[in-house]
Amino acid sequence: TPTDPYSADPAPLPRRDAQRYESVRLFVTRAHAARSGFEMTRENSGYIAEICRLLDGMPLAIELAAARVRVLSVQQILRRLDDRFQLLTSDGSGGLPPRQRTLRAVLEWSHDLLSEPERALLHRLSVFGTWYLEAAEDVCSGDGVDPADILPLHFSLLDKSLIVVDAEIEGTAHYRLTETVRAYAAEHLAEGGGEDERWARYLEFCVSRLEEAAENSRSPLGWPERLAHLRLLDHHRENHARVVTWALSRGRVDEALRVCVALRPYWLVRDLAAEGGRVLETVLAADPDGQSPWLRARALALQAELRLDVDVAPRVSTLAMCALEAARACREAGAAASALATMAALALRTNALEEGLGHAERALAWAEQAGDPLTEATALGVLAQLARRRGEPDRAVEHLRHCIELGEKLHDRWSVARSLHVLGSIAAEQDDFERARELFAEALTVFEELGAAPATAHCSRELGRLYLAEGRILEAREPLASCLRVSFTSGQRIAVARAMEALGELALAEEEAERAAALAGVAADLRTALDRPSAETVRLRSAVERRVGSARTVNAWNAWRSLPLEQVRDRALAFPRVSDRPAEPVTLTPREREIAELAEQGLSNREIADRLTISQATAARHIANIFRKLSISSRTQLTGWTSAQEQT
Repeated sequence: TPTDPYSADPAPLPRRDAQRYESVRLFVTRAHAARSGFEMTRENSGYIAEICRLLDGMPLAIELAAARVRVLSVQQILRRLDDRFQLLTSDGSGGLPPRQRTLRAVLEWSHDLLSEPERALLHRLSVFGTWYLEAAEDVCSGDGVDPADILPLHFSLLDKSLIVVDAEIEGTAHYRLTETVRAYAAEHLAEGGGEDERWARYLEFCVSRLEEAAENSRSPLGWPERLAHLRLLDHHRENHARVVTWALSRGRVDEALRVCVALRPYWLVRDLAAEGGRVLETVLAADPDGQSPWLRARALALQAELRLDVDVAPRVSTLAMCALEAARACREAGAAASALATMAALALRTNALEEGLGHAERALAWAEQAGDPLTEATALGVLAQLARRRGEPDRAVEHLRHCIELGEKLHDRWSVARSLHVLGSIAAEQDDFERARELFAEALTVFEELGAAPATAHCSRELGRLYLAEGRILEAREPLASCLRVSFTSGQRIAVARAMEALGELALAEEEAERAAALAGVAADLRTALDRPSAETVRLRSAVERRVGSARTVNAWNAWRSLPLEQVRDRALAFPRVSDRPAEPVTLTPREREIAELAEQGLSNREIADRLTISQATAARHIANIFRKLSISSRTQLTGWTSAQEQT
């Protein structure tokens, strides 16, 4: 008889009422997925409702049970579930919380119905956070599981809801276990005595694949392939952290170091300085005397490189010197080049230009010898900045063009975009504002495509300041706000400080002197904590004092300093209203006007991109800028815009 799954004393329940329950609908949906002809009928609705009641409406338990309709009737499922609960309680597990008893009962029931190869694969898959078929074939095969059977076994475990499809990354399907199933499978893997063997195979798999990818990045490799690899690594971050932790727990320190060193290009492009630095610090501290000298030298150089923007200068200097000494001792050219490049960047910050020039030139020579284009690009970038600081912009441009040639040869748009960004800064210094905007826009397209937060923030800040230099104050708001948002998300406090200084400069331009002081006060505190002082905060404070006097400046300077940084961010992004001020004339660039006219004609972003031979992302960015400048939110609001412009 149909029963109410939630009543203490089950009562008859019509089929139409059973469908009101979310748990019943989930069971029916999942059961239909498992067996296409399955339907809830008058005859089986009561059993379905009782199953859902027995499982407390828990989604995972319901999915696992419903998946069994492929081989069992709902009456059989209910009977076997009830038997399992009785067994679990009589087994001494009745003291477990009800939800744990429920899940464990369903998992054990599902597990007992698996074939031996299915069980073996399920247990071994617990080493992964996420995986793809090739990884499972390499790590989980053998000892009763043939590599050719891995794919059909995946189908079987998917049918039973024991594994789930995670995501499709660059055309490759990934799978995962829910945390509950993974913990249960890991428990069985440990009991069976095969845990270390599977983890060891996974460690070897990671080392091999990561080192191969790192080596490939040194040679010409198409940009789509580089992006695909980055996104794959994004998806496997948790896996790599777990495999390093396991390697350390078994004393396999060299292999943990190899994982970290191979992740260097990824950590640098993704700006995972804090995360990578924490991992490396732990690995470097594990049996330092037993580590391979060349690996330790590379890891020390990488640690200095990662800590450059997140640690105080003396600590970074010490790390870089240790790396250089270790590299010289074992003649590791790549590590020496990286350490010297870091020392050159530090010298640039302390205005020790001659010292920095020496370090950078040696870094470039060692990087060329080691065949390390990543360090070559870093050294060329530092040389360009040193030339700018020495008043030699033409020399700086020469270094940057060399870097662009290197990047284009490798199809590495990341390195190219970084150089374009600096070229834009040089153009802005020379008052070539239109050229600077073009260079910043080109660089931003790549940074945004990559999701490179710090580079995006830096370039957005430069673009905002460019608008300020041109007197286009309202247009400066969006890039400077974007700079702060992205910097805050990246977690780099020095980037947050720089963003707040730029917003302080904007506040001064908007005649909001006390707001400028409040922003600069927080920026100064952030810089003090990082031992990274700047003349910018001093300049801002002096400018505020000239406008409102010393007493009001002191009060404003301290106004936000005691607030949580999240509140400061929110206040910084809450711009003063401009309705009472004279409206600034709206000016679109020639390219923006061209795109606005095409959008008014009804062309999509893709059609505009094809018409103008630009990327779709560039078209979308121009549309966003047009909407912001014209204070509109949809394309329909562009109707009549062209004719209105022609009349003005």
